[in-house]
Amino acid sequence: MPSITRSVVRRRNWRWSPGNEHTPRGWVCFPGPGTAVAEFEFFDDAEADWGKRESAVRLKMNPFECGPLPMVSSLPDTILRDFLMDTGIEPPAAGIEWDAWWTANREQLSDEQRARVWQAVDKVRFFEITEEAIGPEVHVVVDVTWEERVGIYVADWDGGEVIRVCRHSQRAGEISRGRSQQSRIAVAGRRGVDGPPFANCRPCNVPDPFTPGSTRLLRLPQVPFNEVLTIPFDETRDSGPVSQDDRITVVIRRDYASGPLGFRISETDYVSAGVPVKAFADWDLARDHAKELERTARSWFNPFLIASDPRELGGWSPESVRESLIQECRGYGIPLPAPDCNHAEWWLNHVSPLPAEFRSLLYWAVFDEVNFYTVMRVEFEG
Repeated sequence: MPSITRSVVRRRNWRWSPGNEHTPRGWVCFPGPGTAVAEFEFFDDAEADWGKRESAVRLKMNPFECGPLPMVSSLPDTILRDFLMDTGIEPPAAGIEWDAWWTANREQLSDEQRARVWQAVDKVRFFEITEEAIGPEVHVVVDVTWEERVGIYVADWDGGEVIRVCRHSQRAGEISRGRSQQSRIAVAGRRGVDGPPFANCRPCNVPDPFTPGSTRLLRLPQVPFNEVLTIPFDETRDSGPVSQDDRITVVIRRDYASGPLGFRISETDYVSAGVPVKAFADWDLARDHAKELERTARSWFNPFLIASDPRELGGWSPESVRESLIQECRGYGIPLPAPDCNHAEWWLNHVSPLPAEFRSLLYWAVFDEVNFYTVMRVEFEG
């Protein structure tokens, strides 16, 4: 009997923040689903692929740059130290940060000891395996959102501007190639064939540890101006089958990239920019799916990892905090953060331990502008 699900290996949505007055330095994992990199009929095959990819990234990454220690490991500091010393690892001395310790010592550790460290940092994983139903799919044409910087073009976000949805991959490919050719002609007309190069890395804010050769620069003829993404399609709707000239609704994951004032969301001039997640024939079903994804994201994500200054998130101040929120905080015995405190640590210490429903309540009450998902109507070719 054929399988009704498949095992998909996905890259989780880690983004680098160089650190400034608004954001802490380090890697931040944003809500998914992440980019699919492989799929298999059997879970064991997916797990083997996951292991190879995870091991390759671990050779390049500092796990202690992936957030404060409680976000990195389930083990408290003292137990973590004992866990490492059991295999002869000398943990950092007082006053030495864990990330600096790893940078200074990782080359001196044996393979067994490095594996022990990665076992301890059990909250840091770069890929995941999801079991996904096999069903109808559509193919989404996306314009990559290239931006010209000083002497180089970069694409800081996954996904891009959603252009068209097609039932057949061949038609989506035709549209994508045609738009790419138009884009090359337009860029050549403005900047010439030998204009600024394009960074072969998405996101482009740092050399991407997930992409081999990510620092390579591309010239105009090789640049991917468009891509075709395949996503699930729920054809359910009350008014009958989707016709050739209909529009369908696409749930989009909005991506974030680091900028001078903290993380920027993937909108700018592209209202529809982002990563297509799932298509629906029915608007209400799409909206409900987006809301469920949003609820899940807000139940665990720390909003102050986007910007440690709350004013960058919509204004945490006596004027903007709702009275109901203050009452809820007091009801749970949570101290309200002082204006000059480290808000990311405040959230981690006081909010993260609470039930998921309260974390969501706190999120919705204050951070209305921090949304990870949206829906939009898109032209459809059946």
